[in-house]
Amino acid sequence: MGLRHNYFHSFFIVLLLIGLFAGNANAIKPIVLSNDLQELFIVREYVEYMEDTAGVTLDEILSSEDLQNQFVPSTFQDLINQNRKAVYWLKFHIVKNDIDIQPFRIELFDYDIDEISFFYPDSTGKFVEHKAGFSMPFSSREVNHKNVSFILPSHIENDTLYMRFASDKRNVLEPVLRSYDRIFNYAINEYVLIGIFNGLLLVMILYNLLYFLSLRKLYYIYYVIYGSGTLLYLMCRNGTGFQYLWPNLPQINDYMGETGLFLSSIGMLLFSSSFLGLKRRLPIIYKILFVVLSIRVVIYVMQLFHHHFYLFELVDLGFMIAVLGVSLHLYYKGTYKPAKWLVISYSILLFSYLVSVLEQATFLSSGVITVYAVNFGIVLEFTFLSMGIAEMIKDTYKERNKAQANLIVQYKQNQELKEKVNRELEAKVAERTKALHEANRKMEEKAEENIKMSISLDLANNELKKYINNFAISTVTKSHIDFEDFRKAYPDEPSCMRYLKGLKDKIGYKCIKCGSVKSIKGKNRFDRRCAVCNYNESLTSNTIFHRIKFPLTKAFYMLYIYSRDIDVTASEMSGMLDLQKTTCQNFKNKVSERITLLTGKSKSKDFTWEDLIYGQQYQKS
Repeated sequence: MGLRHNYFHSFFIVLLLIGLFAGNANAIKPIVLSNDLQELFIVREYVEYMEDTAGVTLDEILSSEDLQNQFVPSTFQDLINQNRKAVYWLKFHIVKNDIDIQPFRIELFDYDIDEISFFYPDSTGKFVEHKAGFSMPFSSREVNHKNVSFILPSHIENDTLYMRFASDKRNVLEPVLRSYDRIFNYAINEYVLIGIFNGLLLVMILYNLLYFLSLRKLYYIYYVIYGSGTLLYLMCRNGTGFQYLWPNLPQINDYMGETGLFLSSIGMLLFSSSFLGLKRRLPIIYKILFVVLSIRVVIYVMQLFHHHFYLFELVDLGFMIAVLGVSLHLYYKGTYKPAKWLVISYSILLFSYLVSVLEQATFLSSGVITVYAVNFGIVLEFTFLSMGIAEMIKDTYKERNKAQANLIVQYKQNQELKEKVNRELEAKVAERTKALHEANRKMEEKAEENIKMSISLDLANNELKKYINNFAISTVTKSHIDFEDFRKAYPDEPSCMRYLKGLKDKIGYKCIKCGSVKSIKGKNRFDRRCAVCNYNESLTSNTIFHRIKFPLTKAFYMLYIYSRDIDVTASEMSGMLDLQKTTCQNFKNKVSERITLLTGKSKSKDFTWEDLIYGQQYQKS
């Protein structure tokens, strides 16, 4: 009996609707609520709209037949607010086919519509307004969801409802009627999916931040900036940023998306440059990068003032395509194999962006994969980027380990060579020792005589060396020779130092601080330190070579040339000795002053080599 009653009731409603709308061919089709209905898009045949530029109220619309006639059926694929300065009104009719029916909710897919008003009659027939939107605090929403939603009152049975939209952004004005079962399943799955996306990105960001804090590599912090900007942009794009991060600051909604995209773009460029090593591998592209970064900063400033100019986002897409091209070049050229990870990552992201564009253009059906294609692409992109960083670190450690292995091999070879030499020396020493013992045994009676002869021979050799050295020095002081021949007398720094030490030993020591004549070994090899006041006297102190900044061998030769009045200019001396011209000229002046000091105004007075080195002090000694 109850079932038959329901059939009659439904049949009566259908007849009533036919009677109500048969007279108007252009009338909107009513939305019939039933327990079987799960989801319905309120578009085209179900809705009429009006573009309001005068700012009328609902009361004026209800009381004016002219305004009612301005409502026209929606014939668009998607109803969009083409005139951003106008207010758009939607009108649709709700009918129930049963009294006991499941609850419904009206939801808007576009999360960034500035103001949305939902008007429905209460039990007395008076219209009630519920208002929410992107320009209002999140707490003002009737339903705590990232998308603006309104609860359809249960007393609605056969009523016309109105919605008012005001937004300075390009939005799709497409309400969706959903049952609570559909909402719960959809919302839970959507939030879980978004949570997984955001969680994976956050883990990657924190992971690389820890790596940066421990290794101090710049590409890690660039990766963190890139990931953080991308995460912020995604949260702005799906409305969760407004819901969870700044719910009471709707005034910054229009700027956070641009900020996230800016950080993402800057981080992507810097990370890619550091990862690819553009400064070393492609220096020209590296210089162009700074121009690109400057352009992106200018674009960001422009976005802050024109944040609804969506073509700006295509610039970031162009930057990514350019980085993809550079990565392909380095990979196929064989310059840098890890560049393949950037090729894979950015190719996936571009493909996901293409899928998203095709879905929005209705070329692809809406579903989890197509709607969240960009999210999937970003997660895959960052996954492959992390794999690229891992391979880069692996290659770096491989090269470092290879270098260390080579050092270890070289060290082992050196040790083996050293041990081999030591063994040979030990064998030779042992052989020599054995021979000496044998000789000592045979010549035991003449050992004393041989020792004396050996000592005499050593003394004779020392005298011969001194004689040869003095002869060479004498030859130097008596003839004009070039620098190479001069170095035979003074071949190195130690020979010059020993000569100076010998002159000082002839003069004798006297401390210039306290006058003591007792000295001990000084700080350096040939220095002398006062035994009383501990003053350290350098080897060149009180000589013409004091505080010179070039080798003693070259100073000796310049003293030899300039003391013999040989016509050699400072430029020529600079070329011979590989010294600065000013250095040669300054030392020449110093020698000239010493000669003048020794001879006075008359240059005919004789002076010796030692006089030039020590001046009057040596003469007095």
